[in-house]
Amino acid sequence: MTGEPDPNYCAFCGDGLYNRGPSGNPQRIGEIFETLSNGAVTQMQGSNQQKREARQAFAVKIGVCPECLNDNDLAPGDLDNLSNKYDQISLTYTELVSERDLSK
Repeated sequence: MTGEPDPNYCAFCGDGLYNRGPSGNPQRIGEIFETLSNGAVTQMQGSNQQKREARQAFAVKIGVCPECLNDNDLAPGDLDNLSNKYDQISLTYTELVSERDLSK
């Protein structure tokens, strides 16, 4: 993955991707997927401005909470199955990766 920050919220339902760990520190839950922004962005939910910005990015990072992983039958790294659900993903809860971040 790139050096860009990971999403903090599930792209399907908007729930947070952190729980309080045993020591009281935040602990990431769910999975982070990274896909090229090309045609994927067109299918995702978002304003025209969000889609324009996302199309200019190299990739999109998509966070998915454990419940949505289960509800959508997604396994870690299952980009093929995720691509069938792009129309359910909100760009509001994704992170964009620019090409310059790939050199880090």
